[in-house]
Amino acid sequence: MRAGLAAVTAAVGAGCGAGGPGTGPLVVKGTPPVRPYGGPLHVRTGQTAGGSGTRALRAASGAADRVLYSFAVGGRTKVAVVVARDRKDRPGRGPGTSASRDPAELPERFTATTEWEVWTGRDGRRVPVTRLSGSPGPDHCGWASAHFLTLGDRIHARDPEGVLARAGFRTAPYAGRLPALPADAYDTGYHRRDQRLWLTPGRATAYVRTPHGVEAWPRLKEGVNCQ
Repeated sequence: MRAGLAAVTAAVGAGCGAGGPGTGPLVVKGTPPVRPYGGPLHVRTGQTAGGSGTRALRAASGAADRVLYSFAVGGRTKVAVVVARDRKDRPGRGPGTSASRDPAELPERFTATTEWEVWTGRDGRRVPVTRLSGSPGPDHCGWASAHFLTLGDRIHARDPEGVLARAGFRTAPYAGRLPALPADAYDTGYHRRDQRLWLTPGRATAYVRTPHGVEAWPRLKEGVNCQ
């Protein structure tokens, strides 16, 4: 998402011109989406302006000198950014308020450049990252050897070098590769590349199956973070 917002910011900077505001009409190239964004706009103050896109934009801005930029896929708005002029301690134009749909709705060519690892369901559709997503361990935490799998409100992890165990976040030992799946394990239908996700009724462990075998990823404690 950061890459997408940076692209919008660059476009704004290039379009301001040397003459400054008021020297000519503001031209925005593109075709308006068939279905404008209708979700919330998350205001930086923590307030949320809900409702339709037009009402939300008006409630979020509260002033003039705002321009709405949007990114559409298949005629539907996926990302909306409100660019404001001359905000406090920030002269010139810059992004102020933004809203977006689930990253899984964005093109794969874009999400492949982000930290989001989007999985696919049994029906062939991309799964919302709020339901299931993966991500590599952050290098600045010293967790580059780990890999995370977020399943709803639970986080499982591959931890071959024990970095998460030393941080005290694991709820069970990391067993690594198993000779076989548990007898009560079932295929969720979720897959990403050559990985398939299997679970057991208790869901204490996520089983990631590949052509090379099965790995057991234990659930982590709540509040996993690093400084």
